[in-house]
Amino acid sequence: MYNHDIVKSLSTLPADDGNFKSALSGATANQLVLAIQIMEENGGQNKTRIAACKKALKRRTADARN
Repeated sequence: MYNHDIVKSLSTLPADDGNFKSALSGATANQLVLAIQIMEENGGQNKTRIAACKKALKRRTADARN
């Protein structure tokens, strides 16, 4: 259930919302991938939100490699 809340927050809240930022910092790589897929399937209208999630995902994958 908690897993879904983070994905829902990432895919629906504005990128400058505090709850979005909190969800972004606590999201796993899998949750970020799922949120990005949901937003892109919904037309990809919020490019800022998608970009923030992709940037966080890139950071997490780079940290995992090191």
